[in-house]
Amino acid sequence: MTDYDALADVDVESFDRHLTTLENSHPDQGAVGVLALDVELRTAYRRALVARDEAAAFLVDRYDWSYSDTAKATCGHRSHAERMHVVVDWTRTPDQLERPGVLLTRYQHLSVRLRQLMTRSHTLATRALPSARIEPYLPDDPVERVAHCAQWLRFLDMYASSTLAARHLHGAILVRHHHWGLDHVASIARADAGQIAVAGTAAQHSPPSDADSALLRELAGVGDVLAYNSRRLSAAGAEAVRDCLNAGVPRRVIEAYGGALAA
Repeated sequence: MTDYDALADVDVESFDRHLTTLENSHPDQGAVGVLALDVELRTAYRRALVARDEAAAFLVDRYDWSYSDTAKATCGHRSHAERMHVVVDWTRTPDQLERPGVLLTRYQHLSVRLRQLMTRSHTLATRALPSARIEPYLPDDPVERVAHCAQWLRFLDMYASSTLAARHLHGAILVRHHHWGLDHVASIARADAGQIAVAGTAAQHSPPSDADSALLRELAGVGDVLAYNSRRLSAAGAEAVRDCLNAGVPRRVIEAYGGALAA
């Protein structure tokens, strides 16, 4: 019988090739592509952690593995048994799992690879986004320019919201599951303590293994460059609105094309 693999569809090599292409591209292309890729990587990484944790929980529950055994198998250090205790006790144990030891090794390896790709994607985002050009792509017509800026602002805002929500959730997981100090976590995330605290309820229902202070720092950096690019686009949009007004374009037309830019 073929073993069931919950992550058979996760193609790390394809992710790697795609990211390498973006890393070698002009920042204009890399900045757009890396945002969509990062969302895919984060989704795959979460799935890998859940599958890994379920295999670890199965080994503890059915094969009498100790928490230090699972710590050794996942991070290489038996001294991290307490962390795995938190993770395993929170995780739902599967009813059945063929060759859980083999799957634990595979899922751990996959998690590490995906986490490395995420760091690369975040590094690319913080390099490419500020370097990506805006001016060459702005239409000459001021009304079209307003629409262009508004469209790209919505695009950036969508990713910024996702990134900041992830930042707050990861911070709250460190506080809720691993008892890190709220103010300390907020300083790492470069966020207000209240923003982390608000995510506490969601953190209660999120896997403890999502806690990663390095990822928290990376997400903060990506959030910073997304905010920087939003300011650049807002400035270009405001200039386009002024050009429209100077050309006699009715405000209702500007609002129809630019929404908040015309406010």
